[in-house]
Amino acid sequence: MAHESELASYVPPDTVALAVVHFDRLRNSDLQRTLPSAWLSALVPFQEANLAWIAYNGRDLLVIAQGHFSSPPPGALLVTQQLALAGSGVQVRAAMRQHATHQSGAPQLIAQAESVLEQPIGAIIRGDAQLPLSGNGANLNRMLHFTRYVTAAADADSALRIKLTGSCAGPENASHLEESLRALITLATAETRAPGLRSLLKSIQIDREASTVHIHLQADQAALQQLLH
Repeated sequence: MAHESELASYVPPDTVALAVVHFDRLRNSDLQRTLPSAWLSALVPFQEANLAWIAYNGRDLLVIAQGHFSSPPPGALLVTQQLALAGSGVQVRAAMRQHATHQSGAPQLIAQAESVLEQPIGAIIRGDAQLPLSGNGANLNRMLHFTRYVTAAADADSALRIKLTGSCAGPENASHLEESLRALITLATAETRAPGLRSLLKSIQIDREASTVHIHLQADQAALQQLLH
């Protein structure tokens, strides 16, 4: 089985965001039952994986999947029986070149992700990234740019719980982020007529500590889908 350091060695240097999915902890869990169906459909090709790292460079996704594969996942390259790569040809070749160096191409990003790598679902995003979001989600890019990094982690029981942490360059940036988030949430709450989404927005808690902003929210599947569309 591949170790974390080996997975990291496939991460190319142009990676601006990295998501981690522990399939072995997700299957048949409360968290799986609360995720939007579109997210679950995207994970189907990797149903034999125990773990996947998903690297994003601002244009394309690269999936680095670890497991015991009886055959290559659809559209993926089986590097060994325990490791598969999926993505564009350019991304897969970049991953193989990076692996040949025996070190990660994005060591700072991975170091910042340490707090979420063991979560069932976790992610880290560089503050200068531009995510492909539309609708209400597009406002998140403006919030992201107040930070150096944002980490995210998800778990669930009867509802999905998401914790985000924005690490800013200094207290002033953190204050701007907090104020902008509160204003955005207040406006969105006043404008929405969807009960599920309104409940989600009211559940958001924001705390600031020096240069760090913590955001907690709780949502059921329907409310989360409304937020992202």
